[in-house]
Parts: sequence; structure tokens; C-alpha cells
Amino acid sequence: MVVNPLDSPLGAIQVLAVGVLAVAANRKRLLNASGAFAAFVLGTTIIVTTNIFWLLLLMSLLVLAGIATRTRYEEKAARGTGEAREGVRRTRNVLANGLVPTLIALAQDPIDAWLGAGASSLLFVGSVAAAAADTFASEFGGLSEKTVLITTGKPVPPGTDGGVSLAGQIAALAGSLLVAAIGIVLLSLSFTWSAPPGGVPLTVTSLAAATTAGFIGCQMDSLLGALFEVRGILTKEEVNFLGIASGSFAVAAWLSVVGGL
Repeated sequence: MVVNPLDSPLGAIQVLAVGVLAVAANRKRLLNASGAFAAFVLGTTIIVTTNIFWLLLLMSLLVLAGIATRTRYEEKAARGTGEAREGVRRTRNVLANGLVPTLIALAQDPIDAWLGAGASSLLFVGSVAAAAADTFASEFGGLSEKTVLITTGKPVPPGTDGGVSLAGQIAALAGSLLVAAIGIVLLSLSFTWSAPPGGVPLTVTSLAAATTAGFIGCQMDSLLGALFEVRGILTKEEVNFLGIASGSFAVAAWLSVVGGL
């Protein structure tokens, strides 16, 4: 249900809060100026189409990604596996990680009509969990001593497109679980605190589905990296986008099998 945030003081305050968060992310060097503006646009779209709890989940991803990037950053930079510009995200990074969740927010009504009430909420959580899994895998896997190509199992240098490691896989699962748990709690609160969209049931099944979807999205990211990014067919951001989309598709497939939440 799309609402005009300016119809009420609370709505206007929420949009203002998006701007404040974007500025704060820029000041903390999580985003550059253009990235902060892109985040404001996506955040405002989510606020207008859903509510503050959906946005808080996406903001938690930004904070956790920043923490993961800056963990032992000097060591990763020396090995050539650290994010450029000390992990400050730009517009294309914001769009790669935030566009799929925003599209899900925009399409919540047809998604819920297709997969059942509240399905869009779980797809949203699964997509954000996929983004977290990929970020954690890259940042902590970049510290691993042994990396292999996902398609062949042959050893490759850390940071190679499509390279995976045990540490990276564990980090991916942990990142997906952490964000999925935050998302399930937030969107459960969304259901009890506000009107539509419907929330996600606070159950072990929903948590497992979102976590698994996030992990699957990360594996798809690695696979696409090994097949297409390494050949210059796809960019890193395009691979990220498709990996995150895969996470949401995994949730949709699960819901199609179980018949809704």
C-alpha cells in the first residue's frame, strides 16, 4: 500500500529521518556523497511504500557491512583483498545492494497476492540477508590462507572472482543468520506496530528460510563471479545485484512449495 508520507507529521518525520541517516552514513564514511543521496532515494521509496521497520533492516546491513569492511582492514589492504577507498560505498554499491529490496517493497502487493500475505516481507529479509552473506564472505574470506575457485575447486589467490574459502563460507552463513534474525524481529514488529504490509512470523521456520536464502544468494554471487565477472562479461555490482536477487527467488521458491507463511 503506497502512502503519502506528507499526509501526517509522523510520515514527514520518517522521511526526515531517512535524510538524517544518509547524512550520518556520509559523515561516518560509510557512503560518499553520491552514495548517501542514492541511499536517501531508496530509503524514501521504502518508507513511502512500507514503514520504518523495513528501512531499519536495510540500514542495519549498511552498518554491519561497514564493520566487516573495517575489521583488520590494513591486513586485507596489504593482501589486495580490501575494499577500495577504505570501504566507502558509492552510488553503484548502494544500488547493487539496495535495489532488489527496494523493488520488492514497491511490488509488495502483487508478491503477496501471488505467494500469500506477508510473503513480500520474507522476500525482503532474504534479499538483505543475501547481501550481508556476500559482504561477510568477501571481507572475512579475504583473510583466509586457502581459497579455491567455486567451479573447479582449484586453489586461487584470495580475492579472486568466484573464489571461496572455509572462513568465507562460515562468515557468509553467520552474516546471513545475523541479518535474517534482525529482519524477522523487525518485520514482526512491523506487523504488530502498523498497518499493512504484513509482517513475517517470528518462527524458526521463517528464520531458517531467510538464512538459507541469503546463503544461496552468496553462492550464486560466487558462481556468477567465476563464470562471468572474471571474463569481464558482468561487473562486480551486476554480480552482487543478481546474487541478491537469487536470495529473494530462493524465498519465493520455498513459499511456492510450502504454500505461504
